[in-house]
Amino acid sequence: MPALRRMLGHDKLSTTLDFYAALLDDDLDDVAIKLDSARIGFAADWLRTGRGDGLDGEAKKTA
Repeated sequence: MPALRRMLGHDKLSTTLDFYAALLDDDLDDVAIKLDSARIGFAADWLRTGRGDGLDGEAKKTA
């Protein structure tokens, strides 16, 4: 949060929190939903192809 405060040019962290605290909860929910979707997609790809890299084409070769 201190880095965000500096990037936004606020003198105090409380100023940043006053302006943006309400947005943080919603943003974190969106991030969690997107990460969960990516995890599910990765698992489905892994089960389907045995690779789980999310890419179409040849499987990665391992040493």
